[in-house]
Amino acid sequence: MQVEVCVLYFGKRVNGKFLVKLVRITRNKLCSSARFEVDAQEFYNALKRAEEEGLEFLGFFHSHHAKPEPSQIDLQGMRLWEGYVWLIFSTLDYSMKAYLMSESKVEEVEVRIKNGSED
Repeated sequence: MQVEVCVLYFGKRVNGKFLVKLVRITRNKLCSSARFEVDAQEFYNALKRAEEEGLEFLGFFHSHHAKPEPSQIDLQGMRLWEGYVWLIFSTLDYSMKAYLMSESKVEEVEVRIKNGSED
C-alpha cells in the first residue's frame, strides 16, 4: 500500500506570492493511502525551527493516487486552514496543482519552481 505523502512548507509571503524556503517532510500519522494527518509534535517542531529562521507556515503538500484536485476531505481541511496553499501531487501522472481557499472559495494558483539562488 502506498501511503499518502504529507509535507509542510515554510517561507515568506511577498507581494501576494508564497516563496517557499524550507520544506519539512513528515510522517503520515494515519498511514493511509487516501488521507493524511501530520503529527502535532512534528508540526510544532517544524514551526519552531521555521520561526527561528524568520519564516512562516505557508501550507501543505500531499499526494493523491488520483488527479491533483482537492477531495472532499481536503476541502474540509482547507476550510480550517483558509489562506494557506495546498499543493497536491498526482502519483498517476506526476502532475501537481496548488489551491488556495479564500472567503470560502477555492481557486487554483500558479506554481513556479525556481533555482534556489533566485528570489
